[in-house]
Amino acid sequence: ATVKSQGPDLLDHRTQAESEARVEAARSSLERAESERSRLEVELRLADTDLERARQLFDRGVLPRADFDRADSHAAAAREAMQSADAAIRVARFELRAAQARLIDPTTADPAAATGEARLVSVRAPIDGVVLKRLRESAAVVPQAEPLLELADLRGLEVIADFLSTDAVGIRPGMPVIIDRWGGETPLRGRVRRIEPGGFMKISALGVEEQRVNVVVDFEDPSEAWQRLGDEYRVEVRVVVWQASDTLLVPIGSLFRRGEDWAVFVVDEGKARLRPVDLGRRDDLQAEVLRGLDEGDQVILYPPDRVVDNVQVVAREG
Repeated sequence: ATVKSQGPDLLDHRTQAESEARVEAARSSLERAESERSRLEVELRLADTDLERARQLFDRGVLPRADFDRADSHAAAAREAMQSADAAIRVARFELRAAQARLIDPTTADPAAATGEARLVSVRAPIDGVVLKRLRESAAVVPQAEPLLELADLRGLEVIADFLSTDAVGIRPGMPVIIDRWGGETPLRGRVRRIEPGGFMKISALGVEEQRVNVVVDFEDPSEAWQRLGDEYRVEVRVVVWQASDTLLVPIGSLFRRGEDWAVFVVDEGKARLRPVDLGRRDDLQAEVLRGLDEGDQVILYPPDRVVDNVQVVAREG
């Protein structure tokens, strides 16, 4: 992970004046340290000259040993003083740099902003896309990590549809999807990519609490077919959980319970005939008939209580 430091804050007039004063004080300290080094450099040259003269006299036996040692000690002290002066200059330079850093303009990424030359920051988008929302409408101080825009690459558009959790357990990745009522002339084709592992509670239009699960769907049609869709557009999604090419279907409205079994009324020679049926898969509109009916049989939709086995019936128009 990359850790970034907090950017500089904007300076008010008082803080600006205090920071400028610190810069001047640090600059004066640096000048004083450099002057002190120049003085010590002169003393070091004089001490080295005295030491060389004392060495020559000592080698000829003219100068006592104690005088030579004093000259050598004086030269060593002068060299140490020079090293301390060099360290003091480095410290003064660091203090000046720290004081100048307080004057950095937050509108520029260049530390040289302390010189007063401000430049704007170029913030590059992480992706190629379009702007969905502008979260900042005017100039303002923006804290670190504050979002400015919402961007999206609509070429990667996907559909997220929420299903009842009881229905979501029957959905599998790879199942075909029909995307309808999106505003186009024909439905779009899709395919289930992911079923979210966690559900959430949602209040229905009737005020009923429902547990829902998000299902992520990818488009199968080329982008030209759905390019008019955008972020947070409304669509209706139907997942094909089962399909067969040769199946006998009956309307749900014709079915009723007879004990533990299902049954329908079939119209035969003008009379209602009770017919038990075995059902397979079903949905809200129709059911698969496994046994009990033949193709072409005419069934009664929503039979009232007065319809019983062998009662005479008449087809109603419309």
